Amino acid sequence: MSFTGREGGPISLAAASAMTKKYRTANGDDRKAHFIGVERIAELLKIKLTPQQLKETSAKGIRVYYGMNEDGEKELVLVAADAEQNDILDLVMDNCVPCPQYCDKNSPLNG
Repeated sequence: MSFTGREGGPISLAAASAMTKKYRTANGDDRKAHFIGVERIAELLKIKLTPQQLKETSAKGIRVYYGMNEDGEKELVLVAADAEQNDILDLVMDNCVPCPQYCDKNSPLNG
C-alpha cells in the first residue's frame, strides 16, 4: 500500500467519546492525550505558513487522544485545539492507518 495523503477520516463525536472513555477505563486517566502546535506540524510536513495564515485560524494545533475501539485495539482520535486549550469539536478524526502493518521497516523508530 502506498500512502496517498488521504488516510484517516472523520468520525462522530459520540464514537470518539466512547473510544477515549474505553481507553481511560482500561489504562487510567493519567495520560489522555498529547498536543502539537500548528507551526510544528507545518514544519514536519515542510509547509510554509504565512503569518496571515496563522492569524486567520483559531486552531493552534492538534490534540491526539488515546482511544480504544470495540475490539480493544488502540486508536488515535485527533481534534484541533484553540489557544485556550479547548478542543474544536466540529471535526473529529480517526481511522488512522496502524503500524505495525503499514510501517517504515527501515526506520530506527520502528526497530
